[in-house]
Amino acid sequence: MRTVRNCVFETNSSSCHVITVLSDNELALLKNGELLLSVHKSQGEKILTKTFDEWRFEYEIQECQFCYDSETGERKYVSVKRDITESLSKNLWNLLTQNAIAPVEDFKQKLDNIFDMYELDTSYANEVREFISYIEDSSSVKFLIKDMMKYDSKYDNMNFSCHEVEC
Repeated sequence: MRTVRNCVFETNSSSCHVITVLSDNELALLKNGELLLSVHKSQGEKILTKTFDEWRFEYEIQECQFCYDSETGERKYVSVKRDITESLSKNLWNLLTQNAIAPVEDFKQKLDNIFDMYELDTSYANEVREFISYIEDSSSVKFLIKDMMKYDSKYDNMNFSCHEVEC
């Protein structure tokens, strides 16, 4: 990698890169299991890291009620009671934040057990599973935040990392 223009990330590599930008506060929350990272392709071939706190995570679980129906091939709305989405979200949050700090033994089985606790529409359950499939586990989180460089500004300190990943 080489600097061609200041303040611009450029590479002469054809591989993909994940750029992670976290404030000092977000980094502390992540390390304490109070924040989740999601990595996915967006805006063409760029791979972006997004953060989710517990409130935002619950909101995204609720939004999964607007889901893809595999039978019709179209989007549909599935009505799920608020207490169900809150409970599902809380149980998933607890498992995923534990797994972001350290590997959870039998993670897949525990995830299935959470979904088995509820009678969910298949399309909704698939949409939630798709959403959480982008949440990073502990090995990915450690990889994404290693070698972070701190940028001190007069407003907020930011931490940056860039890592090559498989496309």
